[in-house]
Amino acid sequence: MEFEPHIMADELNKIEVPVMVMSCDRDIILEEHTLFIYRNIPKSNLCIFPGETQWVTNDNPDLFNSTVAIFFLRPFHGEEIRK
Repeated sequence: MEFEPHIMADELNKIEVPVMVMSCDRDIILEEHTLFIYRNIPKSNLCIFPGETQWVTNDNPDLFNSTVAIFFLRPFHGEEIRK
């Protein structure tokens, strides 16, 4: 994990479907890596859970599940802020 991500921006730019990039502010993954992924997927949303770790799915499943449900239930918005 020390040297990740091994993802190229041009690979991320090819993703055409809406994506929810999720992390936690106490996650082992660096915020810079999460932001890199978010910024390079054209139709991405960003969710950083405050006060949570990478174990948010176990520690706070209601928060995690409700966030995912909202993502799937609402149409994607975001192109307007990326122009």
